[in-house]
Amino acid sequence: MISSRMILVLGLSMFAWSSVNAQTGTQTSFDLSVKKVGSYSAKSKIDCPNHFTKTQSTAIEITVMNREKTNATIKVDWAFVAQRADLGTKLLFGNGEKSVELLAGRSTSFKVTSETLYLHDRSCAELSMHIATDAKMYGYIVRATDKNGFVKFVATQPSLKEILASKEAFKQLKKDSEEWAAIRPKTLEQRPVVQQPVL
Repeated sequence: MISSRMILVLGLSMFAWSSVNAQTGTQTSFDLSVKKVGSYSAKSKIDCPNHFTKTQSTAIEITVMNREKTNATIKVDWAFVAQRADLGTKLLFGNGEKSVELLAGRSTSFKVTSETLYLHDRSCAELSMHIATDAKMYGYIVRATDKNGFVKFVATQPSLKEILASKEAFKQLKKDSEEWAAIRPKTLEQRPVVQQPVL
């Protein structure tokens, strides 16, 4: 018989991992939890009069709790990940890190927000609809590390753990993101206009 608690656990859309420090074999007792506190989507006629451009961003609240009887310093870093509309390549659209000082048995929470993504209306013929400039949200990953090297992860997709766990994976993600950002117009005025064929 499946209890209501089991159903709740199975229904969660985030994944968490813990690890033991490889050198000392010890663990520091701290908890990491993440919850989505905002998902912002809007439509605006910024491309052309009769079509909409969608914008997306998301915000999460990160909570770290020290369960030890002594004070602790925990380093928290996070990354929001998007996916290119054309190639499916993963992209970075917001990341950061923060060191939190925790008293014994106390917790702290803080909110972080992603950058904004754009999804242009493909039927808008007045602008060059370069699909390579568009992306959609894929998920996020949060990592907390203590002074002994004990690590906890929380992510919306299991595959995202590698992004922060592997320096090579994060380096590649940043490279792909920089290349993608370079082709994106920075302002509305910089978006190239489609040259209509002369009939």
